[in-house]
Amino acid sequence: MKKNGFKRVISTMALFGLALILVLAGCEESGKGGGGNNNKKKDPVITSVELTAPTHPVVFAGADSELIYGIKVDGTDITSVDMAGSDVIVGTLSGGVVTAMQGLSLQGTVEVGKEAQTVTVKVSNTVEIGDYEIAVQVKGKASNAVVLKVAEPSPITSVVIVPADPPGEVTAGLVGHLHYTITVQGKEGVSFPIDLKDEESVLFTMADGKPLPEGDIHISLEDAGEITDFNDPADFSFRISVPEGKAGTFSVIAIVLNFPSDPFDLIVQPSVLYGEVTISQEGNKLTADIDNLEIDHDDESLVVSYRWKRSADNEEFTNIDDATGAVYTITSADYDNYVTVEVSCTGYAGVVTATAAVYVRDPTAPSLPGSVSITGEAIIGGKLRAVLSNFPEGAEPIFEWHRVTGDSSSRVHSGTGDDYAEYEVAENDAGHTIQVFVSAHGFGTSINSTPTTMVPYPTVAEQFASLRARDHIPGTHTITVYEDETLAPQSLSFGESIINLTITSPAGAAKTLTTAASSAALFTIPTGQSNVTLTLENVVLQGLSDNNHPLINNISGILVMNDGAVITGNTRSSDKGGGVVNRGTFNMHGGSITGNRGSYGGGVANYGAFNMYGGLITLNTATSSDGEGGAVLVSSAAGKFYMYGGEISHNTAQYGGAVSVDTYGVFAMIGGAISANNANYFGSGALEINTNSTFLMEGGIIHGSNFENTSLKNNGGTGCAVLNIAGGSAFLVKFDSTHSSYETKMS
Repeated sequence: MKKNGFKRVISTMALFGLALILVLAGCEESGKGGGGNNNKKKDPVITSVELTAPTHPVVFAGADSELIYGIKVDGTDITSVDMAGSDVIVGTLSGGVVTAMQGLSLQGTVEVGKEAQTVTVKVSNTVEIGDYEIAVQVKGKASNAVVLKVAEPSPITSVVIVPADPPGEVTAGLVGHLHYTITVQGKEGVSFPIDLKDEESVLFTMADGKPLPEGDIHISLEDAGEITDFNDPADFSFRISVPEGKAGTFSVIAIVLNFPSDPFDLIVQPSVLYGEVTISQEGNKLTADIDNLEIDHDDESLVVSYRWKRSADNEEFTNIDDATGAVYTITSADYDNYVTVEVSCTGYAGVVTATAAVYVRDPTAPSLPGSVSITGEAIIGGKLRAVLSNFPEGAEPIFEWHRVTGDSSSRVHSGTGDDYAEYEVAENDAGHTIQVFVSAHGFGTSINSTPTTMVPYPTVAEQFASLRARDHIPGTHTITVYEDETLAPQSLSFGESIINLTITSPAGAAKTLTTAASSAALFTIPTGQSNVTLTLENVVLQGLSDNNHPLINNISGILVMNDGAVITGNTRSSDKGGGVVNRGTFNMHGGSITGNRGSYGGGVANYGAFNMYGGLITLNTATSSDGEGGAVLVSSAAGKFYMYGGEISHNTAQYGGAVSVDTYGVFAMIGGAISANNANYFGSGALEINTNSTFLMEGGIIHGSNFENTSLKNNGGTGCAVLNIAGGSAFLVKFDSTHSSYETKMS
């Protein structure tokens, strides 16, 4: 399968940081000598500069232009950098040093250590047509190189986009479908067809030149016609997803064959605010508790507002003057009345009213005689009933059901009369006890029941059933694994709801979910569900010793692994990907993928974008007689693996003990460590780079304790495989001329 190819021997010794480019197996060879800025900098010191190109880094020759690039600067003893300053250079990168490029300049101020910064790259009309790789150097520290394309002057003179009739609607939290008409006008005498179905023909961005906020707004073409002639209108539609809380009017441009349209408005309607608000009381202070309000509580841009209200009959409420904070102090005007609160949030429509109003007793009134007890079973869905004894004749009871935690409680159900004597236990009551307080008009105290036993926590299966039964699914949800559980396979299909789902255990030791059957993956994000994000943290997913499927099959969504997440013990001997199969996006920040087996890709079979920022992939095995990628198999042209950190160690395969990059795949190693992996076939203990695939090494380390654990193997075959090693270090790496393998030693 990989044994043919040219026989060539290259032996290279390079110091750490030497830029080396090897184009292998019948392709050109080129090398760049490395230099460096050895000047020792006194405080302040810039430690790293990371530059990110915009979605469409193109300007037209002959015109002054600007592009917005992403940038992150880290350093010590410095808080900000003036990007137009004399100690900042923009130009071309060679040997770790930036040489100023005529016609380029920078504008903007960047805060050191802060994410999501931007810098304006100004391109003068003197820069010639061409594809450039530019970099930025700040106080002697160079960034990575990114793309700048200066294109020929466009034959297009204008792009006009107007809403179709009807234009379609978009609501935050739901995938929307909008319809527009586009008219492209061009220079006189110039005309050619434009296929709008080509994703590269129409790209969307904000009108100020910045890309649409990643994670906030995503636009993609889903149906588009073809412009057969300039001035000929064409219809197109796009699929847009905007998370809840991000409603508003956005000014957007479409870029058609490098030419920007006039701005047009994208109107996103707010979703309705959902969730639970309860009121707790301590003395004469009432507090609105919004922990169960369905908003992103980590989003600092959201503003929650409160409006406290008063009623004499618990039906008609009026605003209390100047009562607009999360905490309200009871006054004498509230005695023998009911008080509630309404909560609203920016980016959402409507309000959520507290589940139960507070009856404020007059402390000067006499004490209420009698007693109350609770009957019924305190389980989710169970019916509890308050039973009164020796209650004053003629007095009408006011029931207030409380969710109790330790010495504090919050009201979950309240009202006057027998209808409120009963309470159905809710899912949010799990982990709490329930207590009922009974008051009456004209009395200054209440009679209180003994709390129930603690409401048991729901199983994971019950939580999934509850989520799917909800009237409103979009938003952020958490499935908590309270006890070890065997779970039937779950398909995470939620229609057009934009959902962020986290599966975790309570603080402390991670609980285990074991797949119950080999009929499907334990968790599948199916086709057409790019609006679904699954996050795993502090939870163990346990597989089967003989399984037809991986533990996670991410076909279209986003998979995130955080600290404490473990994917383990799954054997998929008949197919690729013992632990994870990824065709969407997989972001690994922590956790481990360990002890899995697959025919190829013992830990992960990646057909999409796999970004490894941290965590551990270890003790996985590719089991086939020609198995590739003990830890990770990068498969197909769409397969791209970016390793920024973490560790890949002690994995085993026939070829590529750690990573195997299949035809047209890409593996870029920017950081992290690959160590002590084993391949039974000579010369591929760490990596196997196959025909027409690419390995880029900008940082990190590849090492081990014996030859098999440390070698790189390149199988170019009759195509071209590229090794670009510009940083990091690799040890005991050799070239196997018998099997057309390039292996490079760095120290």
